[in-house]
Amino acid sequence: MPQVPYRYYIPGLIWFTILTILLIIPGSTLPKNPFFEALQIDKWVHIFLFAGLIILWTLPAAYAGADISTRRSWNL
Repeated sequence: MPQVPYRYYIPGLIWFTILTILLIIPGSTLPKNPFFEALQIDKWVHIFLFAGLIILWTLPAAYAGADISTRRSWNL
């Protein structure tokens, strides 16, 4: 498998940095809203944040030019 250029990792690294900053914000500083609690918006936000991280972190492997059997084993 060919080596992936570092520029393909930049979106994942930027998203990881944003995610880290957002995750260190104390929950007590966020506004309380019964509407958000009813929808359990906290869980949906976490799903979105970590799904984005997974997608951006696996894109370099998809661009690596791996053959189809290797990509299927990675579920890409």
